[in-house]
Amino acid sequence: MKSLKLFSLAFFSYLFLMLCSHLVLKEYSASRNMLPLSLAVILIFYACFVIGYFKPLYLPSEAVWIALFMLAVYFVQYVVLAPVGVVFLYLLLKYEPEFFRKFSWFVFLLGVGVIASIYLYAGIPFFEYQIRFRLTEVLTLSAYLLLTAIAFEQKERIRFLYFFASSILLFMSTFRSLLVLMFLAYVIPYYLSGKIKMREIFLGILIGMAVLILSGNLEKFLVRVGFTFLIFENLVKISLPFGFYHGSLLLSYSPGRKIAFMFTLNRNIYSSFIFGQAVADFGIFGVIEAYLLGAILKYSERDISSLTVVLSLLIYLIEVGIDAFVLAILLFFGIIYVQKTKTR
Repeated sequence: MKSLKLFSLAFFSYLFLMLCSHLVLKEYSASRNMLPLSLAVILIFYACFVIGYFKPLYLPSEAVWIALFMLAVYFVQYVVLAPVGVVFLYLLLKYEPEFFRKFSWFVFLLGVGVIASIYLYAGIPFFEYQIRFRLTEVLTLSAYLLLTAIAFEQKERIRFLYFFASSILLFMSTFRSLLVLMFLAYVIPYYLSGKIKMREIFLGILIGMAVLILSGNLEKFLVRVGFTFLIFENLVKISLPFGFYHGSLLLSYSPGRKIAFMFTLNRNIYSSFIFGQAVADFGIFGVIEAYLLGAILKYSERDISSLTVVLSLLIYLIEVGIDAFVLAILLFFGIIYVQKTKTR
C-alpha cells in the first residue's frame, strides 16, 4: 500500500501542475473544450491502475518470458541481439537468481562503461548540447542499469557511492529526468523501510516548489509540464475511441520521436504522460495497459529491490510515457524476478 500511496502522490502532484500550466500558460493549452475529456481519460486510466493494484490477475512467469521473447524478436530490426539478451537473462536467472543482488557492482560498472564510451566517442552533451537528442536512447539504457545497481545494492555506503557517481555522470547528459530517476532509486528504499515518512516526502515537495519559485524557474518548469499535457490532449483528440497507432507506438524504437515527428515533422523527442502511449495506441482499450501497470506494482512488492526498480520507473514515467523496452523491464522485475524469488 505504501508504494501506491507514493505513486499517487507523485501522480496527482504532476496532474495538479499540468492543470496549473493549462490554465496559466495559454500558449501551451489545447482547446478548453478538451480539458474535461482529457481529465476524464486520466482519472479513468488511474482508476484502472488502482484496480490492477488491488485485484491483480495471476500472470505466470512462463507467459511473461514468451511475451518478452516475442518483443525481442520484433526489436531485431532495431537491436539485432535483443532475443539473445532475453535468452541470456533467462539462463542467468535460472542458474544465479541472486545475480543482481550479488553482482550489483557489475551492473553499475556496465552502466558507467556505456556512458563513458558514449562521452568518449560522441561527446558530452553538457558541452555539446545539440548532440543530446542523438544519445537519448543509449543514455536512458545506461540510467536503467544504474537504477538497477542502486536498487539491488544492500550496503548503504556503496549505494550512496553508486547514487553520487551516477548523478554526476547523468548531470553531464543534461537530462534532468534521469537525475530524478537516480534520486528515486536511492530514496525509495528508505521510504519503504519506514526511515522516511510520507509527511517528510510531502514537505520535500513543498520545499522543491518553493525553490523553483524563488529561483525564477517555476515558469520554465510549468512550460515543460504544460507541453506534456498539450501532447497528451492532442493524443486523446486523435485517438479516441479505438486508438490511432494500434500498437505501433508501443513497439516503435522511440515513441517520443514518433509522436514528435507526427506533430512537427522533426526528430525531437516529446513526452506524452504515463497514459499517453496507451491512449494513442489503443484508445479506450488502453485501460488494460493501465491495469497491467497497477498489477505489476502490486506483484513487485514481494521483493523490496524489485519494488524499488518498478516504483522508481513508474514515477519517472509519469512524465515521459511508456515504451516497449521499459515495459519489458517492469515485467521482468515486477513479475518474473519476484516469482523466482518467491519459489526459492
